[in-house]
Amino acid sequence: MKSDFKKYFFILLSSSLFFFLLILNQDLRNSVIYFDWLYLDGLLSRNLIEKEPSINVTKESNPIFNYDWLINEGPIFIAHRGGDYLETGQNTKTTIQNSIESGLKFIEIDFYIDKEGKLSCLTEKKFSFDACSIEWVFSKILEKKIYVVIDLKLDVHNEELFAYFYSSLKNINGFDKVKDKLIPQSYNLININTLLGLGYNLGPIFTSYRTNAPLTLILSKLEEFQLKAMAIPYQSVDFIMGAGETDISFFLFPIKNLDQLEVSIGSKVKGIYSPFEEFKDSFLEHSDSKQGNDNFSTKSVMKLPNL
Repeated sequence: MKSDFKKYFFILLSSSLFFFLLILNQDLRNSVIYFDWLYLDGLLSRNLIEKEPSINVTKESNPIFNYDWLINEGPIFIAHRGGDYLETGQNTKTTIQNSIESGLKFIEIDFYIDKEGKLSCLTEKKFSFDACSIEWVFSKILEKKIYVVIDLKLDVHNEELFAYFYSSLKNINGFDKVKDKLIPQSYNLININTLLGLGYNLGPIFTSYRTNAPLTLILSKLEEFQLKAMAIPYQSVDFIMGAGETDISFFLFPIKNLDQLEVSIGSKVKGIYSPFEEFKDSFLEHSDSKQGNDNFSTKSVMKLPNL
């Protein structure tokens, strides 16, 4: 009995020490997560963020997404949460209108499903009187020919909810007139199959902030699915720097200060998400120069705007 107690105590102590080291050592934690997803399909990791689905998913239909919005554009600046929202609120009509008037062509807007099942724009309570609506967004797309990048603030790994949003979106009056300007974001591989099944053919952006699966494994799966755009949190910029040859274009988000802007300009990104439209000209000008000049260096960036 005493020997059994010692054995279980040793197992408990060893396990506790292992998990303690796992918390402290990021490299060890990343290695465990990587091998967990590679060999166990994320069996141990799936509940670290949300209960996300397997990455061992295959494309269920043959259609290839249309990425004209990506191919026909140079560097892309996406107005994060509608644009410069510090004074006018996230995803409000005022914020979005200001972005449009400043010449921004790509605007990201956060949406959710309210208690009545209606698709709504997400904003702070004090700005709720000015929150945008789907119908208003459609009218601006038609009027100004902007692209809207859709970010969902709901349980995106609940495929019924994800499908409900995009099937409801298709049923809103005027959808057919703007469908080629609505860029979905997918958060897992099943989302991609859902979009294809619902008849969405505009190429989505896979955004990785809702998954803990290793980016290297995600990238290889996106290539299989023939996706062309992947958005990555700024803190993972080193992954982009080390990525090999790929047909996938990278986006960084959210870019909040000048240091992050300069790193973005010096990296291999196609675009950035930022609420600060002051960064637009520097990013577009110098990223365009970099793409056309292999000798471009971030040290050649002119003085960046101050906030």
